[in-house]
Amino acid sequence: MSPNLLRIILDRDVSLGYSFTTPQKSPLVGASNGLPKSPFFERAKPQYEDLDASAFIHVKDPGCKGDGSTDDTAAFQAVLDAYGNSGSVIFVDSGTYILTDTVTVAPGTRIVGEAWPQLAASGAKFSNPKYPCAMFKVAARA
Repeated sequence: MSPNLLRIILDRDVSLGYSFTTPQKSPLVGASNGLPKSPFFERAKPQYEDLDASAFIHVKDPGCKGDGSTDDTAAFQAVLDAYGNSGSVIFVDSGTYILTDTVTVAPGTRIVGEAWPQLAASGAKFSNPKYPCAMFKVAARA
């Protein structure tokens, strides 16, 4: 082994298990509030024990297919228009929902999903990378 290669290997303190203290400026880490580490924002997962089962609206019940080939844009938008921001929880059942236009979601709408629901943007509106189009827009419906 060449002496230069040996020196490079021996200079790699990290591989030998050394630890280093690296100072970080307070604007990067924020105030510690006396805690050993900076506080983290944490939010509990939503719990729905206070809601009746009828408060959950399954998107397939009013007409979405979620089969990966049917255009679900109009049906999905109709569900959001009827139940968005109403206190109901819109439940997206497992499946692939094809959306061919921007869907408008009212502020305050609660949407949850089963394992692996996919909302897939498809069609001419989403095919031009020079003119990107949002699949979802959070705003009041005009």
